[in-house]
Amino acid sequence: MKKTYLIALFFSGLFLSVSSAQTVGTATISPFSTNANPTIIRKSNNPFQVSYTVSQPVVLLIGGMAVTVNLPNTLCNNAQATPTATTSGATTNNIFVGLSGDMSTGFFNIQVDKSTPVGTNFQILYTVYYVDFNTGLCTSTSTVGFYTVVEDLPIELVSFNAKLENSAAAQLQWVTASELNNDFFGVERSTDGKHFDQLGQIKGAGTSTAINNYAFEDLNLPNNSSVAYYRLKSVDLTGKADYSKVVAINLGKSKNFNVVNILNSPDKSVVQYETPADGDLTVSIFNLNGQAVQQFKTTAVKGYNEINVDKNTLSSGVYMVNVNNGAQSLNAKIVKF
Repeated sequence: MKKTYLIALFFSGLFLSVSSAQTVGTATISPFSTNANPTIIRKSNNPFQVSYTVSQPVVLLIGGMAVTVNLPNTLCNNAQATPTATTSGATTNNIFVGLSGDMSTGFFNIQVDKSTPVGTNFQILYTVYYVDFNTGLCTSTSTVGFYTVVEDLPIELVSFNAKLENSAAAQLQWVTASELNNDFFGVERSTDGKHFDQLGQIKGAGTSTAINNYAFEDLNLPNNSSVAYYRLKSVDLTGKADYSKVVAINLGKSKNFNVVNILNSPDKSVVQYETPADGDLTVSIFNLNGQAVQQFKTTAVKGYNEINVDKNTLSSGVYMVNVNNGAQSLNAKIVKF
């Protein structure tokens, strides 16, 4: 079957108008994995992520010459992932695959429960649904990924919190449910959320399956920032290090209304900012055409604050987040993939 399209392409800066095209072959999933090493750490709080797009080879007639290119397809329906154990005696009851993304690209998030034996090999059959260029119908294509379960992270961190005790000190507390050959925790601090310095060390519990509680007091808070960021660096007996999530506390010293940092993930963006006073704010999200696609109210406290932007309802593209306090405004750029 032949379909006629009006397709506009850019090649080396030249704009070419193509009057007709005919698809050939079948669609493929590409790129398949964001990680070249297909091993999955059990108990990890950070899922192994597999991203995908679907493209289909198309013959374009350009000035009477046939040129074959891969064009991305629009996704339709929900993708599916079916894990199958390949190690003798193993099961996939503790292998979990979640799905996120939009209608042009997607992500599978894979997590393995701590009860899964190290060395377990398994495969996942991925089925992705897309709109076929030839028929215009929603159809599917499949591919298989192969994975191996590797050793646990050295620390199973239950919680990690920081709070301001007074104008001169901050209290950090964390709890572990298990530790594997853990030598010590390094407590690190930053004023920009990117560059960290170690404040001190706390001895770890070695190997333990009991609940352990830890605390550290920061008695020398920075004078040049309205926010302090903290993270833990766990170091095992071989010197291997792993980092916790970052937590932040408001020091209440801000004199400016400005963006501190922007954190992006597939489902949301977090705009971290400072404001010189308590107050109500209006948050507006604009696309590149200047159209407001979201708007909501929020309340800020003097110093460090965060705005969470849900990107599940946004189409792929670049957006501008505008935060207005009635007298001033700040802008932050976010991207939806």
